Amino acid sequence: MVTLGGDGMILYDSHLVAQLGLPVLSVQCGDLGFHTQVEAAEFLATLDAVDRGDFRIEKRMLLEVAIEPIGNAVDERRPRTALALNDVVISKSAWGRMVHLRILVDNRPASDLYADGLLVATPTGSSAYNYAAGGPVLEPDMEAIILNAICPHRLKFSPIVLAGHHEVAVKFHPTKPSEEAQLLVDGRPWCSV
Repeated sequence: MVTLGGDGMILYDSHLVAQLGLPVLSVQCGDLGFHTQVEAAEFLATLDAVDRGDFRIEKRMLLEVAIEPIGNAVDERRPRTALALNDVVISKSAWGRMVHLRILVDNRPASDLYADGLLVATPTGSSAYNYAAGGPVLEPDMEAIILNAICPHRLKFSPIVLAGHHEVAVKFHPTKPSEEAQLLVDGRPWCSV
């Protein structure tokens, strides 16, 4: 598959082809092209190289995201699972409020977090929002998961890097009736609670 645009186009198209296992050739035609491989002026020469078999495929880790409804709240229009190439963000919805989150790794309590939100990033996404929030940048072909707080209330919460085989669960645990949270997958709103 060929994408013409920038990083946003790669994120959008990766969701379309991830289940098919198709490789993506990204051509920089947008404003931000950190992950694009080819400049527009090199496009035709690159197609010739691909036709000759002169290319390599980089495998990138994806996060599979599943949401469990709270109580009887089920939105049948929303898919129950999604894939993320960059990151999953659980963040506050209301301005001036924080969210209380419980983080579990492999079904074991790892941390409670009171913050503006939590980033769960892939190595590909480590150079995006995670980096802006003070997290580490990883080699994009690694198998790892980054947990990074967004403006934590406790200053001692440091970014955590886990091996890619771990399962991370995040529970929204409001301590005040006014707390609201939203879930974004690769920058797109997915649901709110």
